[in-house]
Amino acid sequence: MENTMQYRGMKTSSQSGQIALLVMLLMVVVLTVALSLASRQTSDVQLSGQQQDSSVVYYAAEAGVEDALQSLADGTKSFALGDRAVSVNTTVTTEGNGTGVEFETDRSIVPGESMQIDLGGSLSGGSGSIQVSWADSSPDVAILITVFNENAGVATQRVYGLNSQNHGSDDFPSSGNGVYGDINIIPLSGTYEKMAFIYLWQKDVRIHIAPLTGTTKFLVNSGDVNIPAQQYRIESLASNDNGTEKKKIEATRTVNQVPTIFDYVLYSGTTIQ
Repeated sequence: MENTMQYRGMKTSSQSGQIALLVMLLMVVVLTVALSLASRQTSDVQLSGQQQDSSVVYYAAEAGVEDALQSLADGTKSFALGDRAVSVNTTVTTEGNGTGVEFETDRSIVPGESMQIDLGGSLSGGSGSIQVSWADSSPDVAILITVFNENAGVATQRVYGLNSQNHGSDDFPSSGNGVYGDINIIPLSGTYEKMAFIYLWQKDVRIHIAPLTGTTKFLVNSGDVNIPAQQYRIESLASNDNGTEKKKIEATRTVNQVPTIFDYVLYSGTTIQ
């Protein structure tokens, strides 16, 4: 009888230990899940805050660009958006002003578009020349140069063709009617593969450069002509107060230009029907 009672006591103790172990395992699982959910919620909150900071800083950088486009001057501003402090630094770089300076289009120009150069009265008392270079990956790139002159209230134009001899079927005239034919082209090596000198006359005020066929970027060197500013490159850098978020936006503003559609009117010499 004594042996039977001792066996039953050992069995009850063993069952109690198993239950305690299961309870502990269950508690570990519950605690792990709870910690995981808490950690995930904390991460979501942090991510939401970072996204909000990123948006605030981006909009601040955009505001800096808009302000610089109007003022065309460097600037530094600090302000609060909601509960976040943001600082914005804008830098404006002037391109194309002076003699012997270079500036280029920020993208390729396609037929139907043009690059315009404002001479700003720099040739009121003399003449000069500028250099125009372009990438010519295909021999089919033909360029139309139109130079506008204003003398004693009389406006005239001169038209030059670059590489237009390859396009006889395009009915591009070689001379006459204000068209001065082709200009000698100088081959180059590098990004820009061809270059030509455009000789300017006294009282020339503006130049239009347009591809007739093909797509290309242009690089202009003002040579001995003291031209005014042609475009402004703007960089706006914004950051939050703790430096965890930074955004930079760049933009380019050109000087006032004549709409491209007028190139066709001026070239044809007649009105558009």
